Amino acid sequence: MSTERVRRGLLLFLARALGEEEVKAALGGDPRCPSLRLDEEALGRLRQLARARLDHLRRWLVAEAAASDDVHDLPSALRYLRGRLQDLSPVLTPEDVGKLWEELEGETQAWLLRFDREEGGD
Repeated sequence: MSTERVRRGLLLFLARALGEEEVKAALGGDPRCPSLRLDEEALGRLRQLARARLDHLRRWLVAEAAASDDVHDLPSALRYLRGRLQDLSPVLTPEDVGKLWEELEGETQAWLLRFDREEGGD
């Protein structure tokens, strides 16, 4: 898959997760526009936005995993989230990834425990 295609997917994900208007402001244009140039300066602004909204991004990722048909237990949830963090690597620092991963692991375990209790009737 081309770098440009990966970046387009990243922009669309960020627009859904962080808000289209905020991503537009960071990019200086519509993230859906194919002719929009995604240079290092624009990526830097997206990094700043993602860092400022890490908590929101974490909640969005957990909700997305919960809604995914590919997630049915803790290992599959963690695989899914690991893949999403990899997708987000162009706009997350290694420190951001580490912080998010630690929080995602704990939150995902708690979410699945609650789900198991509800499904089991406890």
